[in-house]
Amino acid sequence: MLIPIYMGYGSVLGVVLYLAYNDFINNMGHCNFELLPKWIFQRFPPLKYLMYTPSYHSLRHTKFRTNYSLAMPIFDYIFNTMDKSTDELYERTLIGTEETPDVVHLTHMTTLQSTYHLRVGIAPVASRPSDNHVWYMWMIWPMACLSMVLAWVYGSSAFVVESLKLKKIMMQTWVIPRYNFQYSLIRERESINRLIEQAISDADGRGVKVLSLGLFNQERQLNGSGELFTQKYPKLRVRLVDGSGLATVVVLKSTPLDTKRVFLCGGGSKVAHATATALCERGVQVIMNQKKEYDMLKLRVAESSTAYLKFSSDEIPQIWIGDIIDDKQQMGAPRGSTFIPTSQFPFKKIRKDCTYLSNPAMKIPEAMQNVHTCEVLAVYICSHCLFAKIDDLVA
Repeated sequence: MLIPIYMGYGSVLGVVLYLAYNDFINNMGHCNFELLPKWIFQRFPPLKYLMYTPSYHSLRHTKFRTNYSLAMPIFDYIFNTMDKSTDELYERTLIGTEETPDVVHLTHMTTLQSTYHLRVGIAPVASRPSDNHVWYMWMIWPMACLSMVLAWVYGSSAFVVESLKLKKIMMQTWVIPRYNFQYSLIRERESINRLIEQAISDADGRGVKVLSLGLFNQERQLNGSGELFTQKYPKLRVRLVDGSGLATVVVLKSTPLDTKRVFLCGGGSKVAHATATALCERGVQVIMNQKKEYDMLKLRVAESSTAYLKFSSDEIPQIWIGDIIDDKQQMGAPRGSTFIPTSQFPFKKIRKDCTYLSNPAMKIPEAMQNVHTCEVLAVYICSHCLFAKIDDLVA
């Protein structure tokens, strides 16, 4: 790579692809589980001699004088230093020992860069929140686009990205190979529901006790927050949850105790409705300026608490709660307002004179084991809390 650059014939794209490829291969070779399926080597046999696998790397350290050439295994083949058990170990590792988790959190990819926030991604990036960008992310965006295309074309089932342990409880994060923008495409809804249904069926067959639907997998427009599957399979042994009850508890706990009035904006979600209902029962006045949402929520609030639910376009308190608050709405908030999100996605911070709370999240227990990423855990804790005391976990 340095010789073409020195001679003046180097390519910027070539350098970026070279660094991205070597970084990917290096991370994959040290991840201790097989990532590439067998069919790739069956369809492209020469690939076997041009890149190494984690099992190939492990034999380098466990066997004497074998598998020297990690960058180009073909040289081990030429000089007869390739270990004879390489193929056998690869196939045995690929099958693996299947563990049955107690809890599964079924989420999906979000942005193109979200791939690097997984455990199999880049470690320094995975240890940071998704909004904490690093300077070299723009250099590896071609790999992110390629992974998106491959996931869209060949992603036929959910895959495991993380396995955690909390005392005696085994937990896993499963990811649907789809991105945020694909959930907004009507033509993709059927295929996405099919992937979710397959994951639920697999979890039920393996004896999983609880499966939580994360992010857009629980959208009302997609599958009615999971009701589509419970109605289709009434004898499911796995318990489907969406974490809305626990998210409501977090939002209520985030609301200041001395609050007398709140403004509910874009409150069409399950969490927003539950939060507004609970606040009315507490004697907190909930003000709305959307007539349709107001009429829907009024039917859910108990008659003894309807007096605390008010429709008004003039009264704007300083405490704002909701799932969608756009830039224009934020600019109409009074100075010193506090924005409390009810969805999994935080608000865009455009006001320096206002306070923005984080999206509903919980503190990781000290007993949690095998924690290697930051972002995946942010949406995972809802499942954990089914087996723990809420007061001990709420941040």
